[in-house]
Amino acid sequence: EVVLLETIWDLHDKVSDAIHALSRAHFLRAVRRRASASASAPGLVHVKGRGLGLGARGGDEVVALAALAEEDRSLHAIRAALEDLEDQFECFLVSPSHQASH
Repeated sequence: EVVLLETIWDLHDKVSDAIHALSRAHFLRAVRRRASASASAPGLVHVKGRGLGLGARGGDEVVALAALAEEDRSLHAIRAALEDLEDQFECFLVSPSHQASH
């Protein structure tokens, strides 16, 4: 029983580490994108009535960022599921001993 709970904790830690790595990658991409945009505004084009928007080159970056965001949501969902499983398993471990003491 304890081994199973430790496995859940290990999986939770690995998913959390993956989320943090993904967040760092997203942050670094955003910083690089802002730095390059401020240097010479590559990928930005004027869209009538909407000001500056992303050109074709910037569209690839948008797709990459969308993929990162989707992966981030998936990892958060996995971590939440592991936390729910952990809570349920802890209740299961506590419940029989709690009932036996009454």
